[in-house]
Amino acid sequence: QRKLERILVRRASKLVVIPVEDVAVFESEDKVVYVRTAEGRFVLHMSMTEMEDRVNGDVFCRVHKQAIVRLSLVREIHALPGGQYLAKLCDGYEVQVGRNYAHEFRSRFG
Repeated sequence: QRKLERILVRRASKLVVIPVEDVAVFESEDKVVYVRTAEGRFVLHMSMTEMEDRVNGDVFCRVHKQAIVRLSLVREIHALPGGQYLAKLCDGYEVQVGRNYAHEFRSRFG
């Protein structure tokens, strides 16, 4: 499949096109996948696995079974008990990094 360049999301009664370069985080909650941008959080109609396959792996990293983060927005990484981490983005938003994803995530920073 070709990589995503744009995503269609619903905002009230209309559909809005969001460029992938505006996306900070893809995250799931209660089996619903959301895209988070500077403008807000919107429901997607794709699975996390599909998002992981369709986004640019040089730009995004799966950090948890429920989160894919834009690496360029990560400003701090805090260690948590049990081998987990907390990634703090430049806008202050925090994303948990699961134990199974921590090694790959940390390796992406050199």
